[in-house]
Amino acid sequence: MKKNLLLLSGMLAASGMVQAQSLQTGYVTNPESAELHTYINAWNDGKGNITIDSKTWEDEEFYTSRVKPRTRIERYGAGDVNNLTAENDKRIMWWVPIGDPSFWAIPNAQFDSEVFSCWSYIDHFGSFSNPYGWVDGAFADVAHKNGVAVSGVASVPQGSVPQNWTNCFNGLGSINSQDQTKVPKFLLYHGVDGLTYNSEWSTSTTVMANLNNTHAGIVKYFNEKGIPTVENLWYDGTTDGAGNKFDSFLSNQSGMFKDASMFSNYNWNSNSLDNVPSRANSARPGATRAPFYYYAGCNMQGGEPKNYTGAYSRLQRTGVSIGYWGAHTRNMFWEGRGAGGTSALARQQYYLDRCEKFFTNGVRNPAVHLSIIDRANHHPDEIWHGVSTFRNAASAINHTIANEAFYTFFNLGNGTFFNWKGQRLSDNEWYSLGIQDYMPTWRFWFAPTFMASTVTKGSQGLQADFIWDDAYVGGSCLKISGSASTEYLH
Repeated sequence: MKKNLLLLSGMLAASGMVQAQSLQTGYVTNPESAELHTYINAWNDGKGNITIDSKTWEDEEFYTSRVKPRTRIERYGAGDVNNLTAENDKRIMWWVPIGDPSFWAIPNAQFDSEVFSCWSYIDHFGSFSNPYGWVDGAFADVAHKNGVAVSGVASVPQGSVPQNWTNCFNGLGSINSQDQTKVPKFLLYHGVDGLTYNSEWSTSTTVMANLNNTHAGIVKYFNEKGIPTVENLWYDGTTDGAGNKFDSFLSNQSGMFKDASMFSNYNWNSNSLDNVPSRANSARPGATRAPFYYYAGCNMQGGEPKNYTGAYSRLQRTGVSIGYWGAHTRNMFWEGRGAGGTSALARQQYYLDRCEKFFTNGVRNPAVHLSIIDRANHHPDEIWHGVSTFRNAASAINHTIANEAFYTFFNLGNGTFFNWKGQRLSDNEWYSLGIQDYMPTWRFWFAPTFMASTVTKGSQGLQADFIWDDAYVGGSCLKISGSASTEYLH
């Protein structure tokens, strides 16, 4: 990581005062989503060359991660501000695009780019606009640093599977039947933690058998290598029998569920999830927390589930997890960041604030336990209960939190200048998500006494905010403001 920082700072220093150029559409050649099998064959365990349009593909490095996924530390008891246990601490699937469709999260000279930073509250960031079997390397780097899985998506058109996708799925099956390690080796090398599907189509039983066998090979290989983030993801439209039927709640998808998580459609209600935990345990006998690999889907674009009356209250009592989708090319929070103002800085601040409130709660303090709000829209306001109600913040920093300091420069991964150890190296704007620092695990746990897990709303005297006005390393820092005679920030 230090080498990456030095390299970037050197590049920025060399640029001097020359106006930085934003990444232009077409500068990077992206892989084709339905050609994953041909790339794996051409790659030949790293001994061959991938070709696109009959030319050797020069941009593979943009899609290669160099950070091994870290193991997340799930803390309960003193480290759990939300009073959750291993029996009810849900997983969170963040199934949304990263950044803009022109360059996703590829490093760029454009300050107003997405620096997602609430990693401690999610388990899998499935970039809905990245190709099948691919993600941006910089995006994977920061996710893996935080122990979060990443994946692209097979966006197969709704209806019958087109021939190019049939060829792809059967091609992967053919590779897997010859050598079960080739597909997972390719994914692991490039930093992709599994294969993900927007599966709302019908196909053949041959295709389904090939996909199931491929998924089993991926899980087996990653587990043998000790990679904790492995997770295939299946949208619940396509059944084990290769037909298209939504809302079956694992009644006819238990075969796929053996080696792939399930993301439900949005028509669940307060009662329809009751049978899922027992079906999940039957499909994965002996698996740890098997029902929590079933995600009750929430549509952030359409304000669903439609039958949302009591939905979040029921989810709190039901042993399944939560998945958020929205949308196809830009995620809802990123697309709506202009509501905070028209300047690049205002858009960045609004996006960051919206994320912090959505994942923590409306007052950005998980120690303030807000009542659950049962509503279909997902716009965080001052009464929003937050994802932290269901997911304890997890960290990949293996420290004894009562005894060891938290060490970070609070560098989000973008800026309008670049500092290195307090010295200004460049006055150009930049973006490189992969060099983002560790972020605070809790956003932000203020309390009047050390490790107090319950705080009265409105009693907080201090607040914390990321700002882009100054930096020790990078382009941002953390500002603590307010007044309090005694207050702890954890």
